[in-house]
Amino acid sequence: LTSTYYRGAQGIIFVYDVTRRDSFEALESVWMKEVAMYSNVPGAVSMVVANKVDLAHAREVQPSDGHELAQRHGCLFAETSAKADLAVAQAFEELLLKVLDSPSLLQSSSDPDSLQLGAQPSSSNANAA
Repeated sequence: LTSTYYRGAQGIIFVYDVTRRDSFEALESVWMKEVAMYSNVPGAVSMVVANKVDLAHAREVQPSDGHELAQRHGCLFAETSAKADLAVAQAFEELLLKVLDSPSLLQSSSDPDSLQLGAQPSSSNANAA
């Protein structure tokens, strides 16, 4: 089941809670290893997202830690607060724009029934709706 969850992923978001150092450390020790093991899209775009930045008083992970982790693994980096609606949409937009700017990812899916980014719907699919 786990391998199917990652199959075909063209964009990957690793999120940690800035108020919990253990969630940050699990990105590298657990989640990045799992993605490396099961992801089957070469050149998939990855992003490290620091969440809950609105809780500055309880922060355990500094921005520089997140930046360093992202750089070490070739990932984009963003700081967000889902609760305060701070930079969440921008993080998704940045990831999507990077995927769309990677021609190899636009043609990466081997499943003819899957969504092809940048593809126009065929007339047979348009009539099926």
